Amino acid sequence: MKFERMRHRIILQKPLDIELNTMGETAPKYENWKTVWANVEPMVGREYQESQKLQAETSYRITIRYLAGLHPNMRVMFRGRAFEVQSILNIGERNEELLLVAIEKVGEEQ
Repeated sequence: MKFERMRHRIILQKPLDIELNTMGETAPKYENWKTVWANVEPMVGREYQESQKLQAETSYRITIRYLAGLHPNMRVMFRGRAFEVQSILNIGERNEELLLVAIEKVGEEQ
């Protein structure tokens, strides 16, 4: 593992109770859980038509040191942008390094 590549600071957030927004819709609420060093790299981008509006979606590979208690229902905040965690992989099952596959949805409110 090359820890010197981890030059980005990210905030891991865990979900709290769901609350109603100003339009009466349910929206998840998050609180900061941990701030860690990471390597954030884009993987692939794609666009698709959803509800008659164009959505852009980019997948990211986020590498961090092993951290117990991390769950896929959490999200990552990086430079004011929110990333939904899709999966968490324990590289080599050695409890040293985690690979988070996350998606940033451009055009949606965070």
